[in-house]
Amino acid sequence: MIERNNPAIDVDDLMSRIQQEVAKRGVGFEPTVYGGERMEERGFESIEALINTAQAKAEVRTQWSARFQVFPFNRLAWLQRVLLKGLAYLFKDQRHVNFAMLQALRGVLRINLELGQRVTQLENQARILESRIETLEFRL
Repeated sequence: MIERNNPAIDVDDLMSRIQQEVAKRGVGFEPTVYGGERMEERGFESIEALINTAQAKAEVRTQWSARFQVFPFNRLAWLQRVLLKGLAYLFKDQRHVNFAMLQALRGVLRINLELGQRVTQLENQARILESRIETLEFRL
């Protein structure tokens, strides 16, 4: 462990070594790009698509599933209506929970997108500051 008040440590030498190592490795603030677009944007689009699918499945059923289009279910339209209304009533509370969760997930997704944009802005500002520091170092 390095002690705070250790006079044997040359801070300037340590900083120059770190800067040289970073320059050797080529470490920077480059965002990960996939197919011409940022990975975060692609991920948010796929998550939004999944949320839309979940919302479509959470709606009240108004039609019988294709699996039940067989005798005797396909002959008794009144039975289909009664069963669908019964299912709608039974799962009413669950639908409210599902819609609340979907709304919360959309909010979190929006916040993450905004945070990603802010991180990108900070990366750009860091690049600008790095270039200013380099120009100042060359002047000295």
